[in-house]
Amino acid sequence: MEIEDVHRLLYLLISAYITLVIGGTLYQSGAVFLKDVFSSNAAMAVLLNRFLLTGYYLINLGYVTVVMANLPKTESYFELINKLSAELGFLMCALALIHYFNIWWIRHFHKQLDTLFNHP
Repeated sequence: MEIEDVHRLLYLLISAYITLVIGGTLYQSGAVFLKDVFSSNAAMAVLLNRFLLTGYYLINLGYVTVVMANLPKTESYFELINKLSAELGFLMCALALIHYFNIWWIRHFHKQLDTLFNHP
């Protein structure tokens, strides 16, 4: 197996693991957070949580696809580890920023969202 194939395989496996495990964790924890925000409309909390999970998966899938299509040529296993660390580190930082932005947005507009979705 060529070193580029090892690079692609490792990147794909680790990215899939990050996507599924972190996505599941955020989905479970987010349910509690959103039920608090939408206290009188549990259906909206569930719907928004599913929507956020779908967006999370789509962002991951798109990013991983772009990275996989543009992986640089790797000459050694040391270089592979360095590049893999940078690629995965950027992915995790970007996802963390998106996650915190979502939390901020929901918390910041909590009253407006509660009024909009919980009162006819």
